[in-house]
Amino acid sequence: MKHFHNDKLDLWKSYPRQGLRGFINSIVRIPAFSQSDFRKLAQANVQVVFCALHPPEQKMSISSMYYAHPASMLRKMVETLAGRITSVAYRKINEYFQSTTYDHYSQLKYEIKQLLKSSEQNDCFSKVKINGTTKRCSYHLVKNATEIHDILEKNKQFPEQLTIAVVLTVEGLHALGRGHINFNGYRNPRNVKDNEILYRLDLVKGVGEAGDPVWNYTPIWVNLTHMFSNSICGHAQGFNLFFRMVLEYAEPFGPLFGQQSRVGLNQGITPLGEKVIKRLLGIDSDSKQRKARNEATGKRILIDIKHMSTQSRMDYYALLDQYQQEHPEDSIPIVMSHAAVNGKKSVYDEPDPVDSEIEYDRSGGFNPWSINLYDDEIVRIHQSKGLIGLIFSERILAGGEKLRYLKNQLRKGDTVQDKGLYAYFRKSRNRFKWTRLILDQIYHIVNTVMQSQNVPGSTKSKVWDIICIGSDFDGQITPIGPYKSVKAFPVFKQTLLEMLCKDTRFEPLKRGFSEEELVDKICFKNAYLFLNRNFK
Repeated sequence: MKHFHNDKLDLWKSYPRQGLRGFINSIVRIPAFSQSDFRKLAQANVQVVFCALHPPEQKMSISSMYYAHPASMLRKMVETLAGRITSVAYRKINEYFQSTTYDHYSQLKYEIKQLLKSSEQNDCFSKVKINGTTKRCSYHLVKNATEIHDILEKNKQFPEQLTIAVVLTVEGLHALGRGHINFNGYRNPRNVKDNEILYRLDLVKGVGEAGDPVWNYTPIWVNLTHMFSNSICGHAQGFNLFFRMVLEYAEPFGPLFGQQSRVGLNQGITPLGEKVIKRLLGIDSDSKQRKARNEATGKRILIDIKHMSTQSRMDYYALLDQYQQEHPEDSIPIVMSHAAVNGKKSVYDEPDPVDSEIEYDRSGGFNPWSINLYDDEIVRIHQSKGLIGLIFSERILAGGEKLRYLKNQLRKGDTVQDKGLYAYFRKSRNRFKWTRLILDQIYHIVNTVMQSQNVPGSTKSKVWDIICIGSDFDGQITPIGPYKSVKAFPVFKQTLLEMLCKDTRFEPLKRGFSEEELVDKICFKNAYLFLNRNFK
């Protein structure tokens, strides 16, 4: 949430106001305002939300080619502009990216502390008008699926109130104390040793000795990596050419249009990463020994494969395959929480992908980069009873040529000289055209599993159980068309329903489900049932 990076701790208020920031963001097309504050969630009648804790990575820094001296005017201008684009306070820009004392782990604890502070105060609520009715709204961090069920039942029993269940996740394990800059060539003490990382993992899982600051609210899943090297696993290319030119990530670059030589890019899982994965899943030797002694092993935390390089994902699948072969009774679901597909057949075809701007720019279909899902990964997620959360980022959903064609079609429509209700119909038309980006993703996921020779016919219809919404709102994305924030979710749901009813591609794929049932699965039920199975 943008609030954490500005010390604006009333999570019910939209932040920030527009003005100059809004003008700048209309150019770069990244919303300045909070897309998923609790007021907007309540207005959209969202009752369960995944909240990603994410300390900003210190290795993101403005390239030194834009300034030479820390006190230079140009540097201040660039950092101020960065703050305007990202809605991060100027002083926070300096604290995160330039301070020798900034600590990812301290920031992580700060974020959960602020969430807890607001959640546990009985007087922390807001009156919100929802569908013409004013309701007393609040939110509550949850420890398991049972608490979610109780909140949903309470919302049904007392319709004049609304409580939002908040499920924690963590985006990037740099948050545990890795990935800091080594200033002036000296080792940064905030890059803690391997044993400390594993100790902190235990705390997050709720395990520790008497007096240890164990977490009471364990995340359902974590991303092993994000955009930078963190000594746990390699990451996929995530930013376009512009941001790769402006941001140096405190790491070396290769050719702009070719293979990037950034540290950690396209690398695999490290020895520490393997220990971390096994500890998260509770399948390491220490966890097994604790279990044998009837000691607490903590909750299982799932791995979110988003941002992992193809090599890291292949390494992870190999680890899972070996474990599942030895323990077939213990199924571990695979998750990509804010995802899209790339239309390519196999992740094993690209262990070291180029992910070039030219490839993206020429794509008339999906975004072909390796950060997205390959077809064999879709099948693997289906077989594991996992989850694919569909992202609302236009660049991640579609290739450059496809986006240009779409926007050109929308501009052509704007020249029509119809009067009267034309503006209404134009807005409706645009809504359908943008929603097709999501519908194409759904079709590809479902059709891939239906056509797979590796999936038994009796289980193919269960592909409809693995798709949900993973918008990535407040993640510095360029959202698709009219869906700028969670307030637009009801409109999206209705539009998706109308399009499913008309799209003949889906007729042989529905397998007895009505369009209403399928939309309900995607917009709520699948994520809820996944939590029931895995959030104990």
